[in-house]
Amino acid sequence: MNTPTIITEAQMRDRLREACAAAGGQAAFARDIGVTRQFIGQILAGGKSPTEAIRNRLGLTGTPQRVYVVLPISEGTPP
Repeated sequence: MNTPTIITEAQMRDRLREACAAAGGQAAFARDIGVTRQFIGQILAGGKSPTEAIRNRLGLTGTPQRVYVVLPISEGTPP
């Protein structure tokens, strides 16, 4: 059984940038997927989550969610 690979939101945006470049730009990728270029820009800026169609095109599945990293608490730093 294969263990799924979990990627961060930043890694998803990197995949989206690569897919846009391969399609000939954001406008071309957006047209292929059926969304606006502005929506692609909003995803790349971190303001919107990708639609199911975009996730499928990027080879991703699941519900978009942000991934947080817990940093060690330094002495004198509030928890």
